[in-house]
Amino acid sequence: MPEKSIIEEKCAPYGFKALGVFTIEAEDKVPVKGGVSAVLIGNYGGEMFDRYASERDPLTQTMDEWTQQVIDPLAKELNATALYPFSKPALPFQKWARRAKAGRQSPLGLNIHPVYGMWHGYRAFLIFDRQVTLDVPPGDEHPCFGCEDT
Repeated sequence: MPEKSIIEEKCAPYGFKALGVFTIEAEDKVPVKGGVSAVLIGNYGGEMFDRYASERDPLTQTMDEWTQQVIDPLAKELNATALYPFSKPALPFQKWARRAKAGRQSPLGLNIHPVYGMWHGYRAFLIFDRQVTLDVPPGDEHPCFGCEDT
């Protein structure tokens, strides 16, 4: 089974999707020694929220805690290291998402996904010690170029 299919198969039951990938370079400053590829795991639509709402204790478990509870075992199973946008110190998730072709920066500084627009979220990067390729949606045209200045 191709690697993309394996990643998507493991993520799908939780409403997570592989949104993009990039080959790690020194200037990316990914804090995982030996990292070769970074796969962005995120969500769009309501699937992840439905799963989250049905599994967590609403009085004690945050979305960040639930995300880590789900992604850490997936990362281990895929022989990857998980990094989170809520990690301390903060990691440049928006910059990495743009490297993964999972968004373009709007004039307001927000990332806009080439297919899902603003309706997506970044939940983790899986760092692999090998080259990983994914078919990502075309994102060559900046989504803001069609907007009028008002």
